[in-house]
Amino acid sequence: MENIEFDIAHDSLFVMKNQKGEIISAISIDHDEEVDNLDCWSKDFQPSAEVARVCVRKDLQGQGIAKMMMEHVFAVLREQNKKSVHILVRDNHKVVNW
Repeated sequence: MENIEFDIAHDSLFVMKNQKGEIISAISIDHDEEVDNLDCWSKDFQPSAEVARVCVRKDLQGQGIAKMMMEHVFAVLREQNKKSVHILVRDNHKVVNW
């Protein structure tokens, strides 16, 4: 819940709804100074952003919804003049049924 509240407070949470008004997907963006300051990143690609969470309702996965959400977020980041994007990935994501 803390992550959601942070995302909302920073205009960083984006959702997709179906025709019934149900949320079917969510994605958030963030800026993390600690990540930017890692030696592996070139300063030429700053300012940057971070895609922190991508969620698609389980029964709708595999239909390109996450791709549409990523494309939308990339467009938003281009409007914000971001030069690069960090995408957080981990191998033990918890699957949650909505």
